[in-house]
Amino acid sequence: MAKMLPPFVFEQTSSRAERKVFKMFCEDTATKSWTVLHSLALSEDKSIRPYGEIDFVVLVPGFGIVCLEVKGGGIKTIDGVWFTTGADGVEKALKRSPFTQARESMFMLRKHLGDKGGQKSGLMHYQTCYIVIFPDCLCPSLSPEFTRSEVIDSTDLRSGIGAAVTRCITQRKLIGTTFAHADLKLARESLRPDFDRAVLFTNVLKDSEERIAAFTEEQLQRLEELEENNRCLFDGPAGTGKTALAIHYAKRLASEGKATLLICFNRLLGKWITAQTKDIELLKAGSFWSIMSQLVQKSEFQVEFSQRDSGIEDHKKFELLGEYARLALLEFGLTFDAIVIDEAQDLAREPFLSLVNDLLIGGLQNGHWAMFGDFSQQVLFGTAGGVDFVRERCNSFTYSKLRRNCRNTKQIASAALNLTELPSNLYRGNFSEGPETLFQFYRSTHEQQTLINSCVEKLLKSGILVSDIIVLSANKFSNSGLATETTIAGYPIVDITQSEDPLRSGQFIRFSTVAAYKGLESSIAIVIDVQQLVSENSDPLLYVALTRPRNFLLVICHEKIRELVLKRAEREH
Repeated sequence: MAKMLPPFVFEQTSSRAERKVFKMFCEDTATKSWTVLHSLALSEDKSIRPYGEIDFVVLVPGFGIVCLEVKGGGIKTIDGVWFTTGADGVEKALKRSPFTQARESMFMLRKHLGDKGGQKSGLMHYQTCYIVIFPDCLCPSLSPEFTRSEVIDSTDLRSGIGAAVTRCITQRKLIGTTFAHADLKLARESLRPDFDRAVLFTNVLKDSEERIAAFTEEQLQRLEELEENNRCLFDGPAGTGKTALAIHYAKRLASEGKATLLICFNRLLGKWITAQTKDIELLKAGSFWSIMSQLVQKSEFQVEFSQRDSGIEDHKKFELLGEYARLALLEFGLTFDAIVIDEAQDLAREPFLSLVNDLLIGGLQNGHWAMFGDFSQQVLFGTAGGVDFVRERCNSFTYSKLRRNCRNTKQIASAALNLTELPSNLYRGNFSEGPETLFQFYRSTHEQQTLINSCVEKLLKSGILVSDIIVLSANKFSNSGLATETTIAGYPIVDITQSEDPLRSGQFIRFSTVAAYKGLESSIAIVIDVQQLVSENSDPLLYVALTRPRNFLLVICHEKIRELVLKRAEREH
């Protein structure tokens, strides 16, 4: 299980053979003390050749540096010209022999080490060698060009890549300094320093963002259903594009001349969809309860409502607001041609449905509406009414499932499903690859604060913007692991749940409760204060937290659940 730099295969790596070799290094216990650099590019004198690339550079304690050239598919030579044959049967002539390519790459690497540390540097005098790997075929016929100790073929790999590389090393008579464990850091920093990895990390995030920006094929099909039906309910887990579809559809309805209401439950999400649609005529958007509260405050019942609202328990406030909102609707006669509802799982109940029925021309039975929700996993607020409550109001609407995750990387989706023990078939989908989800463990509040600071510092040093990060906790800030802190990595902490302008960005670290951030997303999420995992049934709050990031997820858990977290995280789909 070698340490891989980077720890994942890039999306742009088209070589199936390289991916195969990468996986072998990750799984072979014989390589556990090795460090492997995948796809190492080396600059060179432009008058000779602008650059070179080594498929794998392996740092082996007790030996030195091994340069690996990987050639997949079949291999043959005709009149001294080398050819490879892919799985599709297509032959491709190589510009150079793979052994010449591997040998030149090794010398380029040695030159780089000499340039980096000087000719007298210890870096220059490590033992080095090159090996060509043919993972899909037998060793080519031997010739003066190479020896058997310079080849690893498909038969050699049956005993593991660690054993195969070790065989080649021990059969060679090499000159130079052996490679001690203490030399690993020096060589690694020379060949792939931290800034190098950071650039690659941000490139992965950029690729992921570009993928997320486009509607998936499934989403386009759902839009067609909206065109053909005046009443639709879409049910899908986190990350399946419900909010994006809701906004898109509401804008289209307004552009067609329909007075449209776009609503959700969550206050922060309400502010966000308001900002996204602020310049659209005939479209009113925001948190439903905020809109109803504003309506009551303008009505003749404002004083009476304020008197009754003062001091009552939170769970009764919505009932009271619903009662006065209905009176305000009668006073103003407010109606809409169409209503689009996001987070419908938290609003498909009374008194919400009665108010929507009154707001919508034709009511829920005959009016023009669309609902988007996750009716099985993300119910956080109150008792969910669900699809059956909608059916009591309307016996004729299109029900459709969303299953293709277009927000999260494969690594994030897997972590969310594993830790909450949800079924692996919850999603369909061609997930993009991203950085592995990182789990950190703490024993005390101080230790968790130190971990958070350290992780944020590393992210910022790698080129990540402060505005790309959200810190999420199941607890309010005053009860969270950051309650005694005012800064993270030198940047002030802003609790956006208490901010009058929660969507503003700046040079500060955003904090939010999970419940308040539901429906929103960020490039990177750090989930803190994880002290337990539900053993039966899924934990909707944890599920919501883990699915907020698009590209990278960091989970900070209490040490007491380390074993359970790691056991679940390793589950394969």
